[in-house]
Amino acid sequence: TRDFHHLCGLLNYLEASVFASRPRIRPFWDYLRRLKKKQRRKPCVPEALLIDATWWMGLFLQNQPSADTPWRSEHLMKKVYAATDASGDWGAGGWFQRNLYSQQWNDEFRPKSVPYKELYATAQLLHEQRQTLNNKCVYLYTDSITNVFGIAAGTSRAPECHILLRLMSHLQRKYNFLLVVKWLPREYNIVADLLSKGKLKGQQYTSSVLQLTKST
Repeated sequence: TRDFHHLCGLLNYLEASVFASRPRIRPFWDYLRRLKKKQRRKPCVPEALLIDATWWMGLFLQNQPSADTPWRSEHLMKKVYAATDASGDWGAGGWFQRNLYSQQWNDEFRPKSVPYKELYATAQLLHEQRQTLNNKCVYLYTDSITNVFGIAAGTSRAPECHILLRLMSHLQRKYNFLLVVKWLPREYNIVADLLSKGKLKGQQYTSSVLQLTKST
């Protein structure tokens, strides 16, 4: 248990040097908590931990992070702007620069929690614009304070929300963009709010971000 605790601490230390890697640490700490509980048998290693351990090992085999690992700074990148919102009943909406998007919930999404829907709206917008984000800093506004804290921390206790955080991390690394999430009071998030309620028409998303779950 002590050695595994040291490993968790090491990954926390390295996270600052490995771009968009924080969601890849949560399974280690979850497993550590299980190890600390008094049990007759050692708990089985979950699949999520094996996947992330393999991911970190791949980085280490590539000698990353290294002294010449580039530091991504929002002050050195071109800035683009976006906002998202989600309603509990109707759907998700968002805008990116001058593009408007909206998606109505189906039977699969309607029962899900509001924090999940808010996070999905953000992940889906980034997925839609992924090809245009290379070497850019995305300033994304949301009126969900849970969204802001979750993305900044890179983790969530809700398994479904943590999957979305992993997908956003994957998008940032693959398409080389930095995500900065800002909280915006609901009364100022007007356009995204109207889109999420179906009161303003936006174009449909061309594909779903959830299609990435099998590859990440």
